[in-house]
Amino acid sequence: SATAQPQPFHFDDTREIRFRFKEFGWVWSGSFKIRLDRREITMRLRHRMKGQTIIVTVEVRTTKKSATYLVVFQESSHPPFRLENHTMYPLSFGQTLSGLGSEDNDCDSLLLQYQNENFAWDEPESYRRTLLLKASGSVNNPKDVIFGRFPLDMIAPGTVLKLDSELFTAEVVADGPTRVLRISDASMPRI
Repeated sequence: SATAQPQPFHFDDTREIRFRFKEFGWVWSGSFKIRLDRREITMRLRHRMKGQTIIVTVEVRTTKKSATYLVVFQESSHPPFRLENHTMYPLSFGQTLSGLGSEDNDCDSLLLQYQNENFAWDEPESYRRTLLLKASGSVNNPKDVIFGRFPLDMIAPGTVLKLDSELFTAEVVADGPTRVLRISDASMPRI
C-alpha cells in the first residue's frame, strides 16, 4: 500500500528484477536492472481482469551510511507518453516485443473513440521500444488497419507522422514532459 512503512526485502542487484501488485490479476512488470547511473525508470502495469492500467515510476535511492538501496514504487505524476484517439474507430496498441507478423500478440490494449490513455513501455530496457498502433475493424470494413510502428522515444514534439493509411493523420505534440501521440481522422481539421 502507498501509505505503508518501507518494507525490507533482499534481491540480487546484479540481475534483472520484476514486480507486481499482490492483488490477483496484476501482470508482472517488465524486467529492469538497478543501476546507479539511472535514478528512476517508468513502466506500465496492467490488471488483466479489470482492464486497469497504471504507469509506475521506480525510483532508486542509495544510502551513504550502508551499502543498501531504497527502491520506491509510486504512480507516475507525469507519464512519458499519452495516446489520443480523435477518430470514430477504436485503436489497438502495444509495445512491439516480437517479430513482424505478430501484431495480435503485441496489441494488448484498446483505446476507444475520442478517448486518451497514458502510456509507458512494458519492457523499458528492451532494445525494441516501438509502439504498434492499428485501427480495429468496423462492420463495413472488418479488416484492421495498421498505422505503423513508432519509436516514441525518438520522435520530437511537433512531428507529423507518415502513416500506412491515408484515412488518418498522426502527430506528436508536447504536454509538459509528456509526449502526446494524437491520431485523427484525415477528413477533420487539425486540432
